[in-house]
Amino acid sequence: MARGIFVSYRRDDTAHVAGRIHDALTARFGRERIFMDVDSVAPGEDFVRKIEATVRDSGAMIVVMGPNWLNAKTAEGKRRIDLPGDFVRLEVSNALKQGIRIIPVLVDGAPMPRAEDLPEDVAQLVRHNAVFVNHTTFRRDIAGLLSYIDPPGLAERLRSPRTLAPVAVVLALAALATVFWPGGTPKKPPPEVQTSVSMADMPVLDPDWYRGSMTMIAFKGERGAGDRLTIAAKLPYRERMLSEGLITGLGFESGPFMETIAEVLVHVTNSGTAPLDISEVQFDVLSADPVLEAIPVLREHRLDYHMIRIQNEGWGDMEDARLTIREWGIPDAPVDENGRQVWGNRIEAWDPCERMADTVAVSGPPAAAVYYDESHAVFDLDPVFPEGFDGVDYVCAAGELAYLSGGEARSLDFRSRVTNFIPMTHVSPVHLGIVDLELDPDRDGYVATVPVNAQLPPGESGTFQILIVTTRSSDFVLRQRLRTIQGDVIMGDTFGLNILVPRTQQTGFRLRDQTVPEEPY
Repeated sequence: MARGIFVSYRRDDTAHVAGRIHDALTARFGRERIFMDVDSVAPGEDFVRKIEATVRDSGAMIVVMGPNWLNAKTAEGKRRIDLPGDFVRLEVSNALKQGIRIIPVLVDGAPMPRAEDLPEDVAQLVRHNAVFVNHTTFRRDIAGLLSYIDPPGLAERLRSPRTLAPVAVVLALAALATVFWPGGTPKKPPPEVQTSVSMADMPVLDPDWYRGSMTMIAFKGERGAGDRLTIAAKLPYRERMLSEGLITGLGFESGPFMETIAEVLVHVTNSGTAPLDISEVQFDVLSADPVLEAIPVLREHRLDYHMIRIQNEGWGDMEDARLTIREWGIPDAPVDENGRQVWGNRIEAWDPCERMADTVAVSGPPAAAVYYDESHAVFDLDPVFPEGFDGVDYVCAAGELAYLSGGEARSLDFRSRVTNFIPMTHVSPVHLGIVDLELDPDRDGYVATVPVNAQLPPGESGTFQILIVTTRSSDFVLRQRLRTIQGDVIMGDTFGLNILVPRTQQTGFRLRDQTVPEEPY
């Protein structure tokens, strides 16, 4: 698309999400084509006229809608959307009048408003198809939004870096896809065709939107012996657990860790004189090894009244878990201060019990879990809850967690808040993602294939976009290659891929519209 993109949002509803969307749009389409009030309105400029002019010059408007978009109120208690001068209403109304494309983006399960709940001049907003964005799957969701704004045709699946920013081969987390024996004889690439793999640079975003980085799964690419690329999942929470022998309570509604996407570029260069017709991007799965380690996570949640819940987010066993409490106390900082809250389902990576007041040292035997399965251990603290904390919403507990994993005894220090008030229930939504390919964590010796059907003109270079998932934390060794329509197979790089998949996920997956058989090679 050649025209600009207008990002509409409410500051006190989704400013953080809108900022991340703005950065993604800027990386894809260029800063000069994205309008957002933060950096697009000059000092002293008439905001209303700027809205009208910018909407008129836009090819699309993204309306970012969180849970407070519809019912945001003024200090007098009036709904802002009902006021003629409400900026969001002006933006949407102008877009509807001018007939430009509108894409509502619903954040973390926010509902689409009903037409009868909107002023007449913006009621038609509800007739526009919405895109869903969730904080745990933001990179995957934003990739879908970008494709929805600028959908690739068959020939456009291969993008030239002369005109577009590099498109990622995206490695996400979870389930569903297909693999098959592609036919064709592998051979060295002819001198006029080169294909290789590298890791894309992660975009630099405002660190305020990543204040919960302790819980964010990220990826790091390194070159080893023979210049071979290895892409490994990194999780600060896990790394601190291993280095310090410590876990602290995390507040979360759905899963404890934020999924991010490893961005890998599959490069193709056609330096010949004839077009190169590519039918598939392929990955030889040379090895697949599940990562069997336990990753205990202590959930700190308002629903867990006088309880401590341990979730095993790894894929190794965690047996015979026992909890020994050595100290009780009160959080030194108020609950609402210094919290490193991440937007959305309230993942908090701060440590309110790092310093405790009114501490009480205790001794006693380890407590066994009152409920136990392969991924959860629940400890009832009511029988040992200390006196003297009446009227305090949260109490700190500190001690030791001991368990068996892989037949070996392990222990970790812990500290966490414990809820000391009767809670209210809450249910988190399930989200759906689209993927291209699944790698089986228990299989190797096959070729995983994604149809692309694209033509690369002579003298051009480009990259492919692919979404790859797996169902468990695993280490893979993959060999990338291409298959042409004529049946030739062009070999590329061999690289390592480590994916960390939390046990607890609120994201489902369905395969992009492609169905193919599979055979071992």
